[in-house]
Amino acid sequence: MSHGTEKGGIDYWKLKSELDAIDSRLQEIDDSVAGQGKFVLGAGDYERFIRIGWRKRRYTLHVPPSYTPGTPMPLVLNLHGGGGRSATARLQSNMDSTSDRAGFIVVYPDGTGRTIWSRRLLTWNAGECCGHAMEKGVDDVGFINAVLDDVATLFSVDTGRVYATGLSNGAMMVYRLACELTDRIAAIAPVAATMALKECNPSRPISVIHFHGTADRNSPFKGGVGSLAVVKMAHMPVMDDIMFWVEKDHCAREPVKTYSLPNTTVDIYRAADGTEVELVKIKGMGHGWPGGRRMLKAELEGDISDSINANDMMWDFFQRHPMPRAGGKVSAAGIEPVRSFGPDK
Repeated sequence: MSHGTEKGGIDYWKLKSELDAIDSRLQEIDDSVAGQGKFVLGAGDYERFIRIGWRKRRYTLHVPPSYTPGTPMPLVLNLHGGGGRSATARLQSNMDSTSDRAGFIVVYPDGTGRTIWSRRLLTWNAGECCGHAMEKGVDDVGFINAVLDDVATLFSVDTGRVYATGLSNGAMMVYRLACELTDRIAAIAPVAATMALKECNPSRPISVIHFHGTADRNSPFKGGVGSLAVVKMAHMPVMDDIMFWVEKDHCAREPVKTYSLPNTTVDIYRAADGTEVELVKIKGMGHGWPGGRRMLKAELEGDISDSINANDMMWDFFQRHPMPRAGGKVSAAGIEPVRSFGPDK
């Protein structure tokens, strides 16, 4: 990576300065969970290490105060974006707060990476992206599978209500989990990136809620190479991504419902068995977490919408889409949403 401003408008020294500004806060989060989680099985924040082949891998997790040992609780995987780490996802999404309010375990895994500017920049092997993880062929699907196994040895997890979300490269990885770990992931909520796979053959239909800003200059809504993207790859257009899942999930090709929220349009596609694909399109939003924390200056990240809260919307969606029962029908009986969205809910 060269110094100065690259063609495409990225000032890498300014980017480094921005990263330095938030790094101490991320380190505080890392320090707060370091060394915990070895034998304690109650509510709290924990750090865990597991070995995948010769690699030592790390993840952190937050267990809400409402957790009771022996009573299964839903779990949400939250995957950081490229160049981030578990603390980045935690700070940016503020999902611990939603976890405490709604009652689910949230797991923040770390990708793998190399050291640049005295900082480890972690990525996920999402297929055609990104960075170190892709170049080295890291088995991140195997890692996430092992993380779920490890969490289940310590906490009571409702295996029919395990979900995944992630931002940017983390969103790409979430799509890969939907394709290759469909037997463990009930539904997904990618944010600000489309699929980066040549092939995807999920073992069953899987519900998807996708969040994307129309002014994203990293992963453009209409596809192609983002003007602010560090990785100069051609992104799949959002509508191509949505229609891929509409077809895979056997949904009708036209939305069964469209409704509006502030600066936001939501299209819902539905299959006969109840599987859904939702597109949450945020007008004027850049590359970030809707309702979350800004991590970089606007010229590097774009506008971050607070018109909607992605955490609340995806949790509402997740509750409607547990793992299908035998026979393929989805059922959310007895599950109440934290918050409802749409004109008729």
